[in-house]
Amino acid sequence: MGHTVLVLFLVAAFGSGVPVQAPAQAHTPDHRPFTGVVNADRLRIRDTPTLSARVAGHLNTGDEVVIVSRGPERVPIGEMNDYWLAILDDGGHIVWTYGAFIDTPESLDGQLIRAFIDHAPGPYDLTFMLEQVGVDPDAPIVQPDGAVTYPLCIAAETADTEAAGMLLDASADPNVECEERGTDGQYRFSPIHPAVEQVAYDIVTMLAEHGADLDAVRIRTPADGSAPFRDTPLIIATRTDWNMASSVIAAGATIDLAVETNDGTGAVRTLDADTVAREDENYYVQSLLDDARSH
Repeated sequence: MGHTVLVLFLVAAFGSGVPVQAPAQAHTPDHRPFTGVVNADRLRIRDTPTLSARVAGHLNTGDEVVIVSRGPERVPIGEMNDYWLAILDDGGHIVWTYGAFIDTPESLDGQLIRAFIDHAPGPYDLTFMLEQVGVDPDAPIVQPDGAVTYPLCIAAETADTEAAGMLLDASADPNVECEERGTDGQYRFSPIHPAVEQVAYDIVTMLAEHGADLDAVRIRTPADGSAPFRDTPLIIATRTDWNMASSVIAAGATIDLAVETNDGTGAVRTLDADTVAREDENYYVQSLLDDARSH
């Protein structure tokens, strides 16, 4: 999936201060902007990130604002030391306000990147944020349930090749450990696991080229306290797509790596890609594994 690189945003943020109209975009209800809540009355919003800039309006306690970026460094004002935040006014124009007066989730950088990957409303330009603003490509994103994930895992889960490439080029950790929680338990995984599951060939290739562990083990700990479910990228590929299995093998996955996993009844057994391929009668993958062993 692609994203429009909004060059005008860079100009608006640090150039003339001329407001820029955010582009009209189509969104599903799940695509939410990154918002913050004002914690002070009569908070000034300005054309540019400086106290000498023209006051473009005011906000009050409890007002919700859409945050589209931040300044490149913290700026001390009195006893405060925070970022200037780029926000959208009621007309969709970019204006600025001081971050100490905006309450945001734990990870400002992580939420900005997530908003970009989620196609949230507003000019979220990831290249600008990573290269010009210095947003951390490994910024943690804290979910409402307390689980911590990272931008590269989200890019892999959504098969967003462009975002994954930008994050890796910005030195995101290809082996960062992410977590998710659901009714069936808690997952711990690396970006390679959802990339393989989504059959995102380009992302798998990029992750491998940047040093991703092709033998990383994904773990699901059931909510009922029974034995964990474990698998590897190759086991996932064997169940998902035999062409992906070929790609994972070519990238350097260990052919006969076995893991101890819950067999679905609560008992534990040893599982590898060959066992999965034979149980699923996947002769293509069996042939791939045999060929790989012979070389």
